[in-house]
Amino acid sequence: MQAGHSCRDQALGLITTGLLAVHGHHLHAFTATATATLLVVDAWFDTMTAAPGGNQLPAVAMAFGAELPLAVMCVVLAVRGRRTAHRVRRTSQGNKPR
Repeated sequence: MQAGHSCRDQALGLITTGLLAVHGHHLHAFTATATATLLVVDAWFDTMTAAPGGNQLPAVAMAFGAELPLAVMCVVLAVRGRRTAHRVRRTSQGNKPR
């Protein structure tokens, strides 16, 4: 039952981040950070709690094939979003962007 909640939360975070990023909303950096954290913690938890043998391979495959790459993508979006927000803030204050 917990796995269903985890997947739903991750999907909701990814969808929210994507929609906010597409619309240029500054909050996408925050949702991307939260979603990346969810993905990394879930990958760690799934691989550490998988029973030896048959359950470990799917947990590791899911972690390295989906969860961790998506987490990296979210971190990149968050960093770019923070840089853009900082640049816009500096420009609106009359400073020249670097």
